[in-house]
Amino acid sequence: MRKWKSAAVGVAGFGIGLVMWALEVGRVDIPVQMLIALGLLGLIMVGYMVVVFVPDLVGIIRRVEFRLPVDLRPAPTQRLVPLPWPPIQPRILTDVAPGYLHDFYKQYTGLQADALVKPYLGKWMTVGGAITTINFVKAKGVNWYQVSLLKVGDIYFFFDEPWGERLSIKNKGDQVTVIGQVESVDRLGVTLHHCELA
Repeated sequence: MRKWKSAAVGVAGFGIGLVMWALEVGRVDIPVQMLIALGLLGLIMVGYMVVVFVPDLVGIIRRVEFRLPVDLRPAPTQRLVPLPWPPIQPRILTDVAPGYLHDFYKQYTGLQADALVKPYLGKWMTVGGAITTINFVKAKGVNWYQVSLLKVGDIYFFFDEPWGERLSIKNKGDQVTVIGQVESVDRLGVTLHHCELA
């Protein structure tokens, strides 16, 4: 750096000498000579600043590490956890009773009965009766509440887990109306999923 400063001083001295020469031998008016002298001095000062300060500035920039503060970094994307049960589709209500569907398996062969109940799968139906028992069931990592109603045999009502708190205050013998989605029908009975209390 000392070499650069010495060179700058030499350039400044040369510039000053050049100005003095212009003032001594020049044959132009004094105001014009002063203007030239000021211009030369300005150029000398700019050259001095470039030679002396630019290397220092470049060295400082190279040593600076630009780091994003931790609290300004974008938050990690949250992963949405899917529900253990499939989403409920728009409801289509049917006015047939569960026993009507179950009777197909008493009157026809299994193959014929499967074809007859297929249009009703996924539809919704309403069933009323008195509660006989409520059980908690866990199958394949999914929690359900199974409800049985008096005099409504061979029908299995399964409520999703969020209904647990409301079902917990129901007593044996309470009259309820259940709305459920037909999940399956076979010789054992009718199974309704995603049930709700009306």
